Amino acid sequence: MKRQADSNTIGRWRALRLVATAMAMLCLAVTQVGLAQDGESGAGTAAITSVPAARQANKVVLLPIRTAIDRFTMKGLEQRMERAHNEGAQAVVIELDTPGGEVGAVLEISDLLKKSQVPTIVAWVNTTAYSGGAIIAMACDEIVTNDPGTLGDAIPINVSMLMGLQPLPPEERQKILAPLLVDLVDSARRNGYDEKLVQGFVSLGVELWLVERTKPGPEGQPVGERMFIDLAEYRLLFGEPPEARSPQIPSAGTGDSPSETPEPTQSTPTDPSDPTAFRPAAPRLEGLDADQTLSRGLAVPTERPTLSEVDRGGWQVVAYVADGKAPVTMTSEQLVRYGVATEVIRDDEQLKAFFGASTLVRYEESIWMIIARFMSNPVVKGILIVGVLVGFFIEMASPGLGVPGIIGLLALIGLLAPAAMVGMAGWWEFAALGLGVLLVLVEVFVVPGLGVPGVIGAVLVFVGLLGTFTGGGSFQTTGDLLTGVVVLLLSLSTAGVIIFLFAKNLGRIPGLNRLILQSNSGDDDDSPTFFDAIAISAPKIELAVGAVGKAVGVLRPSGRAQFGEELVDVVSVGPIIERGQAVRVVETSGFSIVVEPTDEAPGSRPATPNDSEEV
Repeated sequence: MKRQADSNTIGRWRALRLVATAMAMLCLAVTQVGLAQDGESGAGTAAITSVPAARQANKVVLLPIRTAIDRFTMKGLEQRMERAHNEGAQAVVIELDTPGGEVGAVLEISDLLKKSQVPTIVAWVNTTAYSGGAIIAMACDEIVTNDPGTLGDAIPINVSMLMGLQPLPPEERQKILAPLLVDLVDSARRNGYDEKLVQGFVSLGVELWLVERTKPGPEGQPVGERMFIDLAEYRLLFGEPPEARSPQIPSAGTGDSPSETPEPTQSTPTDPSDPTAFRPAAPRLEGLDADQTLSRGLAVPTERPTLSEVDRGGWQVVAYVADGKAPVTMTSEQLVRYGVATEVIRDDEQLKAFFGASTLVRYEESIWMIIARFMSNPVVKGILIVGVLVGFFIEMASPGLGVPGIIGLLALIGLLAPAAMVGMAGWWEFAALGLGVLLVLVEVFVVPGLGVPGVIGAVLVFVGLLGTFTGGGSFQTTGDLLTGVVVLLLSLSTAGVIIFLFAKNLGRIPGLNRLILQSNSGDDDDSPTFFDAIAISAPKIELAVGAVGKAVGVLRPSGRAQFGEELVDVVSVGPIIERGQAVRVVETSGFSIVVEPTDEAPGSRPATPNDSEEV
């Protein structure tokens, strides 16, 4: 009996030891997991344990935008998006670090992203997405941000190269603000952002509160639903003016917020039953949709509930977000807190984990797009215009020289090619330039002195050159137009001064004085200048058709010939006439004498008008 009792005791002790060992191992495992998680958290790595099926992508392509946004940014992004789609990318990330840019280019990029065939497009704010960058981010399916990161402040401004930052006139501001509002509200409705919040990016006076539903809504809306409301909706829900407090998004503005102004009109659409109608977030925005211009531009219906008296008492204020004195600008922490950004992504590895991807590649902007953007700088354009005018003028004055013509041609290519090679050159600027040059040539060589073709041609050339500042599009503001006109006028003036100085001093430049004819007398004071060589003037003596003289220089085709004791400006027909070759007058007019080579001896025909007619 004692042996059996000892055996039972030993069995119990063994069982207790097994239980204690198992518990110790379990505690050790839990401790190791906790330490690993703490280590990952301390390293700043987001532990993304699962990826939604709609976001899952094996191959991700990252397209950076790190410059001011212009037409070249749009064209380059379009080419890179097409490449990503053709190479089978399941997701595209638009990496944004930009101060904004041209309104037209920004809206085109937004439209491009919304129409793209790539399944998923995500904006990565890394690290700034101001102005146009914010509008582009809102057009994406989802937004992530680095820390630090900033998004917002998309109020239209006018930045002129000549005058810097300039306020927009009310008419221009309204003209630009309307399409921006339509695009932002459309993006918000497509991608699940609050449409009143995004209006604060582009307009002052948008004062916002974040509220949460505390009771089920009249149509069964769940408790806990959150949304941003404006001042009129605040008074509707709570029946009293808001308390004075500081907004969670700090304001650097100096204007009055709506709650500090007299009672506004009700901020509701003209037709509340229309789900696509524009919902203004501030009284100053109501006038923009007075004729339903904005509402007609919106096709996606809103999912935002229309508040009424029955909602009173069913909501509570979570935060006073913005006071409307400045455009809404949000930090990375605020982007995540208010549901604008999904995650904080610090590097490419976290970006891959965000998609559950095995491959992430970057498509940088092409070198051709960088060159085209540089060549389109107004200062560079001005220098190229001077090169075109000076080069072609010297080549026309001294046919056959070659080098000035090549310089002018290269400058013309540099002026027109950047826009043409990315498909942004307008046909009308080429047509105006071509027709203008043709009319100028007609004025110089066919009907000199008539004036009308030359004037029309000069105007067309001016308009065509001015068109190179638009890239085939139109000027967005009067500042753009002013920049183009001023740069063009400065270029024309500079070219005129260079041509004048060059022509006056050409005979004194070693190696280049062969461009003009020199006198045989050895007297430098009697040597013709460059202007003498290119001038179209009436002959000083009358010569009969058939008069024979001698070329005193090479005629190709213009130059001088000697008839008796007189030197006369002539123009030859046929092949180049060498110096000393006998020439015969074949035609005379009030502007020129036309000659041809002959075997007759100089002076064999009388140089008198009596012999000019033959029966």
